[in-house]
Amino acid sequence: GPGEYLMHDSLHMRSGVTLRGAGDATVLKKDEEVRSLLAADGDFGECAITVQNPDGFEIGRGVHIATKRVHGFHTICATILNKRDNYLTLSRPLNADCMMADDAWAATIFPVVSAYHVVNFRIENITVDGNRDKNGRIDGCRGAGIFFYQSDAGIVENCTVRNYNGDGISFQQSNDVQVLNCVVENCTGGGIHPGSGSQRAV
Repeated sequence: GPGEYLMHDSLHMRSGVTLRGAGDATVLKKDEEVRSLLAADGDFGECAITVQNPDGFEIGRGVHIATKRVHGFHTICATILNKRDNYLTLSRPLNADCMMADDAWAATIFPVVSAYHVVNFRIENITVDGNRDKNGRIDGCRGAGIFFYQSDAGIVENCTVRNYNGDGISFQQSNDVQVLNCVVENCTGGGIHPGSGSQRAV
């Protein structure tokens, strides 16, 4: 329904589900990011990180892990599942070695709406506000205001994505995607980013 909803993690789409808002009256707004260097090396395949400053890294928040050398598809966006002091377990494994020597870091940046490994879904009449002045940049390989990864037959219609520090709409390795009557404004990346292995229907 109408309202502004503060997003601490992505709204995660599911197969066969329609997400429907009230257009400009329904705003999903990205929360302000927190950021920390890692306090221990993160190994490829490990579903956990150790951060120097755990303040703001709470269970249920979305998090992005990268380094000055690890970027693009080698990074991940995940959800924090558990927290003990500065040790965080994650919903996805690291895609690369994230070394302290490479200034490895974690930040609570993520797609506001994301669809991973789902099919036959719709997103319509939603406004996404990326709160770009209070969030670091993430590229279209892992992030956008609305982001699909290996998700087919998704439709985005009558949506607005604004103020996102990255691409407005991105779909990666996804087929039969339709983006209809959407507006992207004041985003630092591209408007619509169809990535490698993707087929856009319209």
